[in-house]
Amino acid sequence: MLSGGSASIRVLLVDRDPRDIAWMRELLREADTQGPFHFEHAPSAEAALRRERCIGAGVVLLDPGRPGVAGLEELKLLVERLPGEPVLALSRDGDEALALAALHLGAQDSLRRSELTPDSLARSIRFALERALVGYEFVCQATIDPLTALPNRRGLQQRLAVEASRRRRTGRELLALLLDLDDFKQINDRLGHACGDAVLQEVARRLQRALRGTDAAARIGGDEFLVLLPETSLAESRLVAERIRLALSEPMPGVGPRELHVTASIGIVQVSGRHPGVEDLLVQTHLLLQRSKNRGKNCVSVAGETGGQPLSSDAGLTDIVRRLCSGRPLRAVSQPIHDLRDGRVFGREFLSRSSIPVFEHPADFFRACLESHALNQVDRQCWRTCVHASLDVPQRQRRHLNLFASTLVETDVADLIAELPDESRESYCVEISEQQILGDPGGLARPVRTLREAGVQVALDDVGFGRSCMESLLLLEPEIVKVDRRCTTGIARSPERARALERLLQIAQTLGSTVIAEGIESQEDLDALRERGVPYGQGFLWGQPVEAEHTVDAA
Repeated sequence: MLSGGSASIRVLLVDRDPRDIAWMRELLREADTQGPFHFEHAPSAEAALRRERCIGAGVVLLDPGRPGVAGLEELKLLVERLPGEPVLALSRDGDEALALAALHLGAQDSLRRSELTPDSLARSIRFALERALVGYEFVCQATIDPLTALPNRRGLQQRLAVEASRRRRTGRELLALLLDLDDFKQINDRLGHACGDAVLQEVARRLQRALRGTDAAARIGGDEFLVLLPETSLAESRLVAERIRLALSEPMPGVGPRELHVTASIGIVQVSGRHPGVEDLLVQTHLLLQRSKNRGKNCVSVAGETGGQPLSSDAGLTDIVRRLCSGRPLRAVSQPIHDLRDGRVFGREFLSRSSIPVFEHPADFFRACLESHALNQVDRQCWRTCVHASLDVPQRQRRHLNLFASTLVETDVADLIAELPDESRESYCVEISEQQILGDPGGLARPVRTLREAGVQVALDDVGFGRSCMESLLLLEPEIVKVDRRCTTGIARSPERARALERLLQIAQTLGSTVIAEGIESQEDLDALRERGVPYGQGFLWGQPVEAEHTVDAA
């Protein structure tokens, strides 16, 4: 929940009509002196709920009377799935009955479209936030865990009642997942309860990032978390559980005196009964959780499994990695890199995606590959997929491909170069994430030199955040420095980020490197980067990455 202070207020419009989106964007732009506002839009309620940052949107707007849309059903879904978030209905002249129905379903207010002005919209948004904040604070005291900001048992029981009712109406499955941290008591005993609390907070953050917008997580007590997975089959629930398990097992830099590795055991059951309770689910899932502990911890057990084997081969992590190693489920998307001085497309970055449900994003499937010791093999398949997708790009545009540092070190770079087209090899750039360079970056010197000798440029990616190290920049002397999105997003309103960027620009100038800013999401950030002389950039301001076969720019 965002209150009406000086922080940017997030406004999410649920609409697919370009005219309505442009109208609302302009209203908020003119109202920005009373904001500031951060405007987003989604084509439907379901799409809004799938957005990574849907929760905490600030205010949600939608018109329940849009033609061809079950608008009241969408509004009801948003009110149920976003408790505490004010939902405002936009009504049309003559739609008083519809506006009244929207209020009965939980909309906090109904705003008549014909009477909206920038001033009245800004006031309505601020009043909605203030009213919601008062109610939210009362609700939080009873239903929210103060340490992790996740729902507690009472809060989860409310959500369970909603999801159980939906299950009865639709007949679709509802799953429950219980997660228990392995050996958490040792963290408290050895490092203290303050460190233990920090671990629990980080677990809650990672858990929320790993879940879908329609899922619900709660802290049940101690180091146990219960997750509801609506409209999910048993096989799908195992994939979600594996994604959660892998996300939690990543190192936790900055938590405690040294990097911690935390693992979790997980049990999954189907939710049954007309009025299920949280306590009933805990009894069922604890039995499966014990099975995971007995199997050696850091694993998933699902109701219906025998001997610890998954219900179907498609649901197993081993099968996922095997399919990725074959390259069959891989595809490429691309994102344009813009010249910020004149707006033209300077180049395109090609990125890998998979068609395996729940493991579509590379951050998820690469974790699975790392655990199965197949990271470099799958990284090579991603390279081939992206090279193939880049072949139709005009030669005057740069083509950026990504490789893990470990792949470059452990692979014959000549083989990688041989897969690039001879006639346009000099238009390629290999991006290496600075965050993935572990230990001495000197091991990359030889493969980087081989790339340069073949005419391929090198970019150091994700610079300026986390484990940033001057040693990597000075040793590798990349032709391109890509500034991490966490250093650029919101830079127009953050003097600290602006100062950090200016220092990076000075370093890049000393090295003779070109700078590309990632994560540009707003016009004000774009203007701030232009003012500081950043020549190139990319980000969601120009749209999400799109299927590679549709990205060729004829201009």
